Amino acid sequence: MLSDTPKKNNNSDVGIFVAQESDESFTKGRNFYALRSKNKIGTRSIGYFLTHVVDNFTNEKATVNVIDFTNVKSNKLTLYTDLLSSEKEGVSGFGLRSQFVYKPSLLSRRTGSVLYFEDSFKLNDFGYLKKNDWFHIGLGSDITKIDFEESSAIKERKIGIDFNYDSDTSGNSNPTQIRQEYNYKYKDTSSFQASWDLKTSGKDTTITRKNIDFPFVKNNRSFSFNLDYESPSYGTWEYDWRVGYETANKYKTWSSEGYERRFAKIAGSLYPLDDFKLGWQFRVREEDEWLNWIEGNQLAAYDLTQRIISINGNWFKGSKHEIRLKSQFVALEAENPISLITDKAGYLYNHNSNVKPFTDGITSFQVRYKYEIAPLSYIYLVYTKGGRVYDDENERNTSDVFKDPWEDPDNEIFSLKFRLKY
Repeated sequence: MLSDTPKKNNNSDVGIFVAQESDESFTKGRNFYALRSKNKIGTRSIGYFLTHVVDNFTNEKATVNVIDFTNVKSNKLTLYTDLLSSEKEGVSGFGLRSQFVYKPSLLSRRTGSVLYFEDSFKLNDFGYLKKNDWFHIGLGSDITKIDFEESSAIKERKIGIDFNYDSDTSGNSNPTQIRQEYNYKYKDTSSFQASWDLKTSGKDTTITRKNIDFPFVKNNRSFSFNLDYESPSYGTWEYDWRVGYETANKYKTWSSEGYERRFAKIAGSLYPLDDFKLGWQFRVREEDEWLNWIEGNQLAAYDLTQRIISINGNWFKGSKHEIRLKSQFVALEAENPISLITDKAGYLYNHNSNVKPFTDGITSFQVRYKYEIAPLSYIYLVYTKGGRVYDDENERNTSDVFKDPWEDPDNEIFSLKFRLKY
């Protein structure tokens, strides 16, 4: 059930949203409520946003309040500020977002932002929060050039640079990042992007899963670059590719040989008919000294290889028939493990735990047919197949990791669904 009631005049608007999930045989649906108001006073505006979720299965309630300010100082400078609070089962949290956007010209921009979210701040019952327990400062600048010579193949060039500082709310600083990016758009509709990232040494505050005694692991500084190309359309097909590389210094406290990451992607689309499109993608990532948490303050470094194959398709017949295909096959191999342990200062040392290599494979496949029986009313025929295989003896090769979850899936479902609007 949905209800949406907006009201608006010249300087203010108010909206109310109500939704209720249907109960299922194994669970009860949730209730969602939202209230939004906004008032404009000259070049300034102030708004209020309230969300409330009732989980009828767990009897939990979650409420988020947001007050947002926008101040258009001039046609070049705009300021934004949000104050957020959450309460879930008696636990309160606070959040802050503040940002400025300065455009000295139509083709240049400067930005800055500050984020602060307490560890107890909860937003994901009715929204999405990348992470809590987070303090962030970001600065960015970019400039665009479009006045190229008539004979030039370049249509537009954009150069940007960003600075990002992150930490948890206890002051444990993550690696500080400086990134520069070059974007080119060409007159034949192709595009090219090149970027580099420099990260200082810092603390990984998430890898030990918020362990109280061992809250972080220290990382060395690193440098990386990426190249990305998208081709023009060749009538019935197009393609794109990406390559990346990252390197970091050797750790001095354990038998490290130095971190390296290599990445490559090739993808394409085929559309021989106006109502049919088939897309594919292959990605491979290799990492030397990939760091993985085991438990407590125990970790391991592996030589990692990950391969991903994706195939997607869309076919539309008129306005009533639609077939969609989505599939992804993932194979991960972690070899040559080195047992490690971290101390309370975040330094890693060799350890003598029995750490095994492993392989992990995931398969997901879905074909969906949709038929419109009336405006906003549909019949769905859906076939879903998927599974996962995990082997800590590393006895499967890449072909087996792709094949085994497909031949012995965890689930294989054929379903018929109706959606009726009346």
